[in-house]
Amino acid sequence: MKILFLCVENAGRSQIAEAFARKYAPPEVEILSAGSQPARQIHPAVAEAMREVGIEIGDRIPKGLQDLPEGVFDLVVGMGCGDACPAIRAKRIIQWEIPNPKEQPPAVVRKIRDEIDLKVRRLLAALKAPRFRLWPTVLSGFFLFLCYSFLMLSSALLSPALSVPYPERGLALVSGRTMQLREALSQVSPWERWIHAFCDPSLGTRKELDRMFLWHREFVRLAKDPAIQANLPGIMTHASMLEGESGRLEILDKQTQLWIAKAPDPVPVYALLLRAAYFKEPPPQNWTGLLHELLPPGWFRDRLEERIYRKTGEAARAQAIRKANSQSSRRLLARYRWMTALDLTIFCLFLVSLILFFLQPRGTWKAGSAAIPLPWSFPTGMTVLIRGAALGMLLALVPIFLPHSSNPGMLLLSYLLWTLPILLWTQRHLLRPNRFWLHREMGLDVPAKQWSKLLLIALLGLGADSAGGLLVGTAGSLLQLPNHWAESFDADLVWGTGAIFWSSLAGTVLVGPFFEELTFRGLLYGTMRSRFGRTAALGLSAGFFSLMHGYGLLGFLTVFWSGVVFAWIYEESGSLWPSIAVHAAGNLLFSLNVILMLRL
Repeated sequence: MKILFLCVENAGRSQIAEAFARKYAPPEVEILSAGSQPARQIHPAVAEAMREVGIEIGDRIPKGLQDLPEGVFDLVVGMGCGDACPAIRAKRIIQWEIPNPKEQPPAVVRKIRDEIDLKVRRLLAALKAPRFRLWPTVLSGFFLFLCYSFLMLSSALLSPALSVPYPERGLALVSGRTMQLREALSQVSPWERWIHAFCDPSLGTRKELDRMFLWHREFVRLAKDPAIQANLPGIMTHASMLEGESGRLEILDKQTQLWIAKAPDPVPVYALLLRAAYFKEPPPQNWTGLLHELLPPGWFRDRLEERIYRKTGEAARAQAIRKANSQSSRRLLARYRWMTALDLTIFCLFLVSLILFFLQPRGTWKAGSAAIPLPWSFPTGMTVLIRGAALGMLLALVPIFLPHSSNPGMLLLSYLLWTLPILLWTQRHLLRPNRFWLHREMGLDVPAKQWSKLLLIALLGLGADSAGGLLVGTAGSLLQLPNHWAESFDADLVWGTGAIFWSSLAGTVLVGPFFEELTFRGLLYGTMRSRFGRTAALGLSAGFFSLMHGYGLLGFLTVFWSGVVFAWIYEESGSLWPSIAVHAAGNLLFSLNVILMLRL
């Protein structure tokens, strides 16, 4: 096969195209270039731009049409020279409208070089695109549709609490720590409360109490589950205490009277303890033993015990409990202050990097050589992704059915099995046949002197991700969108010990972000960009990314925004490293928040 790149002087565009084509094409493809009015030498700016990417063309001599071999070319590519391009005998002729780099500044020449590089790779990839049978792709797509539909229906119809082991214990921990933090924040200065409210608008508000109350009431609807039913009285007691703490004593009065009159044992005992704590009624005999037997350690038990001691006149014991709780609340507040300071620092860095970013011309901060859009066609890329994702879904289910599926090694294995088929299919059908390399197509081979640009883009992305999450949370609080505690509860980070804890942390912070960015930004977004515009590709890829997590509406919006930010900084930087770094940093902040506020 013979391919000819043709322009006027053969000193710029066609020479760039020939050099890139020789680099990417297999040996059996003959690559030539020529000009209708050849110049004496290669344009110096073009030679320097090619030298920057490791290709030397400065010693080449421009060729004329008379220097071409006789015969018919399989493909002739005109570089945008218009009427100056003569008719050449060819089976196929295409035209690329590319500006002439002659006498252009270096930045413009680099942009032209990169445009020709992408066009050449897309051209060669399209010439030998793999052929796929239709029915396996349709079957794979239908399977993925069923999986995504199941996730959406599950998030809409089933409570996220069912995915948490010991959900009543988890909710008691989340609610208890929240109440502790509310009490600690009530003692700080107004300006500090304002700062914390800026980062978490619902903290300390009546809406927060109402939301926790609804979470507890939800367990009543889930009481058909035996594990939950066994702990239902304790859950109902926690809900009633939230009613009492919020001042709704009329509801608490009616509820406890109903329990005493009609509820089976041991529910009346819970009711007697509640009435002793919130009303002027004597507690049952041996009430301390009953309290410690019926309620697990935590804020709810301590608060109930403290209130009963105060009602019975034992102020010293009540004060001792209050003092112990105050010390615990201060430690929790100290950790919360660290998280708030970290959020504010990220926000400040975001503002600085945003100013620096927009002070420079667009393209200044591009540090990598990622092919966006990717050099293969949209149908070919999506076929590979659909088939690989379907196989990955099947393989990801394997650890669930294996013995010792809770083994920490299985947790990491599930991350790998989901993305490995996609990467292997991409390597086999898209990269290797076209002599492409994954690290180059994703912009992972960044020169050392460009890493400062990646750092700024990463700071910009991290701040945009955090700011977007804050705005989504604020809007959700104002619009009262459902926000479930279980969606941000990681049982392995809270209760896991040893290898389980560390494997969960590694999967969340390292393995997950790396492979998810390769899949959703590097491959899915890059492939969609070849068919859709930038905005549509951002939205579609972020939508698939968010659907995969199976969250409710507020969680979906938060992850969707993150997906948009990750894809945006990927395209702006030309490298996948910033989106991997921001994804990992965001997951690390989430993990730190879980560990500091719930585990310690």
